[in-house]
Amino acid sequence: MPKSVEECVRKIKGTNKRTGKPYTREEKWAICTAMHKKKTESSSELTQDELIELENELQNSMSNCIQKLLKNGKAKTYSDACNLYDALFAKAGFDMDILQVLIDKE
Repeated sequence: MPKSVEECVRKIKGTNKRTGKPYTREEKWAICTAMHKKKTESSSELTQDELIELENELQNSMSNCIQKLLKNGKAKTYSDACNLYDALFAKAGFDMDILQVLIDKE
């Protein structure tokens, strides 16, 4: 993973505005990976608007993936789908585009 993504992950502090909980490692990686794809090698700090936009994209993608896992029968319960999502997300290197391919392939 590029150093800019690793640095970004270390810089993200605070809580997820939607959940009220601290950002998880996976959320940080997804946000930073998405940001890296949008900006080529930017070392600038995340703005609050960028963070919120990327967080919303992550939440929408996560919801869509979980729904696909439930719909295609790979998971029987929402909890099972969340656990499978987490495992696939880690396997995808916390990259939402790769995750989509993995879920479609499952």
